[in-house]
Order: sequence, then C-alpha cells, then structure tokens
Amino acid sequence: MTKSEALNIPDLQIHPNDLVEDCFYYKLAKAGRLSDEQGQKALERLKGKENDPCYKGAFIVADIMLQNLDKYGVACIDWCR
Repeated sequence: MTKSEALNIPDLQIHPNDLVEDCFYYKLAKAGRLSDEQGQKALERLKGKENDPCYKGAFIVADIMLQNLDKYGVACIDWCR
C-alpha cells in the first residue's frame, strides 16, 4: 500500500514513536508473529517506562496497529511506501 492510498484510511493515520514501536514489537512477539528474541529486546526497552503517562496508551495504539496489519497488510501510514 502506498502512502497516498493510506491517506484515505482513517485507521492508518498513526505516527508511532519509539514507545509505541516497542509496544507493537512486543505484542507481535507475544502473538508469535515476531521472534521471541525481538520481543525480549522490545520488553527490555520498555522496562522503566511504566510511569510514562503515555505507557498505557502506547499499548492501545499497538493493538490498533496489529489490527491494521491484519486488516490492511500494513500497521500505519508511516510504514507505507
């Protein structure tokens, strides 16, 4: 999917930061769609960020990104070509 195509899909209008990306990679690994090693690396990067006011929201966005991956074949507009 191209970025111009993704512009027409509201669900894809996500611009993940490092926190959201780590949550996404962790969730991908938990779902068996990414290696355990990559999931552990993401989990290590998440440690100590539990008090970040965006922490819980980042996991919510990561869930949406997973749904987008299944629904559209891409997680967010930033990762389109």
